[in-house]
Amino acid sequence: MEIEREIYEKNQTCVVSIEAETPGEYSTGTGVVLTADGYIATNAHVVAGADYVQVVFWDNSVLEASLV
Repeated sequence: MEIEREIYEKNQTCVVSIEAETPGEYSTGTGVVLTADGYIATNAHVVAGADYVQVVFWDNSVLEASLV
């Protein structure tokens, strides 16, 4: 149990919530921050066709995202 707690504590700030909107649809998922300059990996179906994507960080701060 200790190793799981250590893993969580070291990585909790890297996990984000993804919120995406398309006309008439809303989806959510999770992502992982990969780089210090903000690249995040998530599943394609979470953001497919999205007109607007935002990321919610561990501290509840929110930023608009761009798909690359």
